[in-house]
Amino acid sequence: MSGGLICGVTAEDFPTEIAVAGLLSEWNGDRHVAVDIPPEAKPSTLFDIMQREVSEGRAFWKWADAMPFSTQS
Repeated sequence: MSGGLICGVTAEDFPTEIAVAGLLSEWNGDRHVAVDIPPEAKPSTLFDIMQREVSEGRAFWKWADAMPFSTQS
């Protein structure tokens, strides 16, 4: 796809797409974001944008699975 668009959405639309998907996020400045994606979420547009940005060398994607908090026995 030319012009850096997927379905008319650009990387600048990350905050909007995160909100539309109903996801929680935490920003550090305007370049770093952590997004909480629960198992039942379907953030396909956000994933499409991220995949394109990573493929074109403009973003770095890191996936992390969270573990519930627990106390030591």
